Amino acid sequence: MDLFDYQAFVPLNFTEFLGVTGFAFHPEFLTDPNKRFLYVRYNASDRQAATTFVDRWTIPPGSQSVTASSNTAIYTWPTTALGHGSGTIQFDTRSTGTNLLYVPMPDDTSTSVQSPDGCCDAARAQDDAGPSDIGHLLTIDVDAVPPLVVPVAKGLRNPFGFSVDRGDASTGVGLGDVWIGDVGRDRTGSILRRGPLDAIDNFGWPWQEGVANTLWTATPMLQQTTCGMSAPSTAPNSVTCGEPGGVSYTLPYTVFSDQALPGPHDALIGGYVYRASTVPSNTDQYVFAIYGNGRQPRIYRLPAVGGGMANAFDLSPTLGLTSWLVDHTIHGLGQDTDGELYVIRVDESGGQTGNGVIFKVTP
Repeated sequence: MDLFDYQAFVPLNFTEFLGVTGFAFHPEFLTDPNKRFLYVRYNASDRQAATTFVDRWTIPPGSQSVTASSNTAIYTWPTTALGHGSGTIQFDTRSTGTNLLYVPMPDDTSTSVQSPDGCCDAARAQDDAGPSDIGHLLTIDVDAVPPLVVPVAKGLRNPFGFSVDRGDASTGVGLGDVWIGDVGRDRTGSILRRGPLDAIDNFGWPWQEGVANTLWTATPMLQQTTCGMSAPSTAPNSVTCGEPGGVSYTLPYTVFSDQALPGPHDALIGGYVYRASTVPSNTDQYVFAIYGNGRQPRIYRLPAVGGGMANAFDLSPTLGLTSWLVDHTIHGLGQDTDGELYVIRVDESGGQTGNGVIFKVTP
C-alpha cells in the first residue's frame, strides 16, 4: 500500500531529526468505516519553528491512499532544538473502550537555552505536563472531541523506541505494559517498563540516569553541556534547577552500559516483547537493539519478567549481524499483525543516511 508521499508536507533534512518518525492505524480501522484513520507523527521546521506534529488522515473504504484534504493536526508541540526526535507512536493494546495513542516526547536537548525561570530546557522533563510536554510520555484519546492529551510519565531523555505489550495470549500477563528504550547521555541506556494502571511515573531525567541519582551534583560536564553552566559551584541557577531531593523515581527495568565496549558512545533502541510463534526461543523475551556507532550494531533479548542485563542474550551472531559493516546502523524495530519482529537497517557510509533495508527476525 502506497498511502502517499509525505515529502509534500515534510521537507527532508538528513542533518536533523526531521521528517516522518512514526505512524499508527486507528484500532477500529478495519471494523468501523467511520474510523479509517491513519495517525502520523513528524517533526518539521518550516511550518512552525521546530515543531512536533501528530496528524490524522482519512483513508476512504476501498482506497489505498489518504484523502489529501483530510489532514487534521490533533497534537502539536514546539521545541527549541531538534537534537532528539523520538518518533514511534502506538495504540494501547488493551480493550478498554477508549482508544489511547501513546506519544513519547524527548527532552529539548538545548545546550544553552534557558526558560524564563532560569532553568535549562532539559529540566522541563521534570515539569508537570501542559506547561511543558517535553520529556513526557503522553496518551491521546483520539476519539474525544477535541482529542484529550494526558501525561502518564515524565523524566524521559530520548525514548527513541517504545512499544505496548500485546500480552501473553493465554494468561494476559504483560498486556498493556509500555516498554521504553531511553537513550542515555553518559554511555548509559535505560530499559523502562510502565504498567497500564501505574500512577504517573517519574523516570528521573535529568536528575537521574539509569540508577544513579548523582548527575547534577557530581558531574559538572553534564551541567555544563546540558544547561550552558560552567560548574555546579558557579551555576547561577543551581539551587533553582538542581535536583530538589525527596523525589521518588521509578527505577528502570534494567540498564545497558557501553562503558566496556570499544568505540564511541552508542544508543539503545527500544524493541518489543515477542509474543508470536515463529521463533520459540524468543517467546516472552524483550528484544531490543544497539544502534551501532562506528561499530557493528547488536540485537539482544532478555526475559520480560525478572530479567536484567545479566540475563541478556546476544542474538547478533545467530541473525547474521556480525557480517554487517560498521556503517550499518539499526534505526528501529517493528512488529507485524502476527507479532513477528522486523529490523530497520540504514547504510550511513560516507556520512550520508540512505539505503534502508527491512529484515524479518527468523529462526
